[in-house]
Amino acid sequence: MTLKILHISGTYLNDGATLSILNLNKYLKKKMNSSFYLLKHKNLKNNNVKYLNDNFLQKIKFFILSKIEYLILNIIKKDKSFAFFNNIINSNTLKIVHKIKPDIVHLHWIPRSIDINQLFLIKNKIVITLRDYWFITGGCNYPVNCKKFTTVCNECPHIKTFKLKKDISFFNFKNKRNIISKNRNNLHIVVPNLDMKKELIKLDIFNLNNITYIPNGIEEDDFFAIDKSQAKKKLHLNNKKIILFGSQNLNQEWKGLNTIVELSKIIDRKKYLFVSFGTIDIKSEEKIKENVDYINMGYIADTSILRTLYSAADFFIFPSLIETFGKVILESIFCHTPVIALNQYASKDIITHGVDGFLVNSQDPRKFYEAILFLEENLVKEKFVNECTKKVKRFNMKNISEEYIKLYHKIN
Repeated sequence: MTLKILHISGTYLNDGATLSILNLNKYLKKKMNSSFYLLKHKNLKNNNVKYLNDNFLQKIKFFILSKIEYLILNIIKKDKSFAFFNNIINSNTLKIVHKIKPDIVHLHWIPRSIDINQLFLIKNKIVITLRDYWFITGGCNYPVNCKKFTTVCNECPHIKTFKLKKDISFFNFKNKRNIISKNRNNLHIVVPNLDMKKELIKLDIFNLNNITYIPNGIEEDDFFAIDKSQAKKKLHLNNKKIILFGSQNLNQEWKGLNTIVELSKIIDRKKYLFVSFGTIDIKSEEKIKENVDYINMGYIADTSILRTLYSAADFFIFPSLIETFGKVILESIFCHTPVIALNQYASKDIITHGVDGFLVNSQDPRKFYEAILFLEENLVKEKFVNECTKKVKRFNMKNISEEYIKLYHKIN
């Protein structure tokens, strides 16, 4: 039976969530022949793409509301770069849903795409992939060093509360829990890691039968191993051991950049070269350069360059404090580079400790250094390559899309 699926996300084109949707949609089109996605920007030429705010009046409305939200949050956020969304923005999502009439509406990232109060008005089956924690918090994408979302959000540590216990996070939180409660049986939640599934079960705010674990996937045609020496030569990198780290935005509070900075202070600078990709602030960059040889490659959109970089590296460091997934882990392992990460969330779902990477139990940079030394001494190449091959079979986008198809048919 053919199902019509509409994927919705308020993310931008180069965002990781958007790229996941595009890749997922590609396989769903082959299998179901009826899958569309609704995105923020009108800059893709594709018949399956629908766009938010695709008329002049809606664009003006969205622009005004987004500016108001930005100004409000810019005043109250302690750290201007911290990801906190109030979601007062109302796009034309409902009109498009009613026009397309999908069997299932699949929401990937709600802010900027739809006012959550309008979930009542969607009569279709709803799937929500929790690509971060926003839907269950008072407004933050990631509750860094805060567990208030498990009870009640108030006096948010990331915003100026003006000594009000019932701050904006409190009202956002209460509104979201009210919406979740009233839509409990119609919401089908997908979580990309098993720790998050345990958290949701403990919260007991969703229908427990409607929570499904489906990890993210990546394209095995984009990420695969190439000869390490050739990769280094192509990127003009020296023969030192390369410690790679990267993210779209390394400055985000939960990315653990400070661990990298501290690691650079204790590591043998004669032996190792630090390389990164993604946005990083100048101060952190300078601090690392004071301690070790370091190259920042900036944002890399070309997957051929990215896989060459992964293949050139000897280790990939992933020190994020909290992350629903982290596709960079898969990208690295697909390119046969071991990953060192904290023993939590998707990291421990993906990494086989001591085989294709190392799981550390502390942010202590010395533990990351010990992990590097351990892998240098104990990594068994044949066993490592076999494990990487297993991960490619498990987490390639084709197989992940099959899991979504099973879910769609199950709930329809």
